[in-house]
Amino acid sequence: ATYVDFIIAEGNSEQTFSITKNGIIFNRKRFDRERKSHYELYIKSRILNSKLETFWNVKIEILDENDHYPTFSNVNPGTMIVDLKVRENLSSGTQIFKPDVIDLDSGSNGEVLFELKQYSTYENTKNEIPFSIDPKSGQITLTRSLDYETGEHNVRAYIRASDSGEPFRLQSQILLNVSLTDVNDHRPLFDRQNCTIFLPLTTIPNTEVMQLSAFDPDTES
Repeated sequence: ATYVDFIIAEGNSEQTFSITKNGIIFNRKRFDRERKSHYELYIKSRILNSKLETFWNVKIEILDENDHYPTFSNVNPGTMIVDLKVRENLSSGTQIFKPDVIDLDSGSNGEVLFELKQYSTYENTKNEIPFSIDPKSGQITLTRSLDYETGEHNVRAYIRASDSGEPFRLQSQILLNVSLTDVNDHRPLFDRQNCTIFLPLTTIPNTEVMQLSAFDPDTES
């Protein structure tokens, strides 16, 4: 009988694989595709007690598993809140924020889509979120102008990032907290308009005739 021996000659520097005497290759360690996704082994087979040998090239591709959540990189990791200050009266379509998200998985497992979700207390006001989000880029824009004087001092919404993995999609979310800053966009208004005053002919100089008052709806104005 002729006995053939097998060894891994090259490509196994980390000792990830082994090969049995009858040529079965098996892994000795768990795979981490995000660290290394491709292996190329050179297998040498030889006839025992002979100088006859053959080399085989074996390429191994590690398939991806959806094991990483989308991760927001431009947010405080301790709070998962993005605080923004936005001036009132910005026009509809103004871009105010774009989240940066990383998903270490590949293919559809790493393709991230975005959506906005109501924040509970804002939902109770029965108002629609005054923002829209591009599902692919995550760019957030105003859908209408905001007015500080009507009480919209603070608007909150969740930004949710979901991958397209199968059979389960992995999701992460952060809270977008938008504080509206007041703009001096109102003229002072008099309390009274078109007043008529009747004075007697005998009114002496420096007599107080009338006291005017006015108010400005803007804050600190």
